[in-house]
Amino acid sequence: MTTNIGADTSSVRIKEWQTQARQFINTQKYIEVLPTAPEENPWAPASLNRMEVAFLESWGNRPNDLSSEMRTYYEWFLGEGLVRLFGGTWVYLPGHLINAKETEGGYGVQYDGAEHIDVVTSLLPMALDVSQGSWWSATFRITAQQLERDYPDP
Repeated sequence: MTTNIGADTSSVRIKEWQTQARQFINTQKYIEVLPTAPEENPWAPASLNRMEVAFLESWGNRPNDLSSEMRTYYEWFLGEGLVRLFGGTWVYLPGHLINAKETEGGYGVQYDGAEHIDVVTSLLPMALDVSQGSWWSATFRITAQQLERDYPDP
C-alpha cells in the first residue's frame, strides 16, 4: 500500500526494515555500535545531542567514510525513536520525495492524522550540514510540537 503522496507503508522492503529496526533497539545492539548511546532515555534531548556530537566528531570531516552499515544503524536508532515516542509508522520514500536521484529512495516515519513525514534518511546528512550537535533533538522537538505531544527541553 502507498500513501496519497507515494510513500510505501506495506511492502516486504518496509516490513523487513521495520522488523530489523525494532530488533536493533529491543536487543540493545545500538549500545554496542553507536558511540555514546545510553541505555536509559536514549532519545532524550541530552542523549541525542551527545550522540550527534560523537557522530560529528567521528564523521564530520569525512562523511564518505561512514559505512552503509553504520548509516543504517543510526537511521534505525533515530527512526525507531520517532516511532516509539510519537506513535509513528515506518515508510519507504521514493527518491523524488526526498530530493534524491529518482532511483535513490529512503526511509521516513509518518504519523496518523499528521500532514508531515520525518525523513529519517536525511537526519545524518542534515546533522553534517548544520554541524551543531543538536539537529536530531531539534527534529524530535519539532515533531512533538506538530503532533501536540510532550518532549523535554534540552
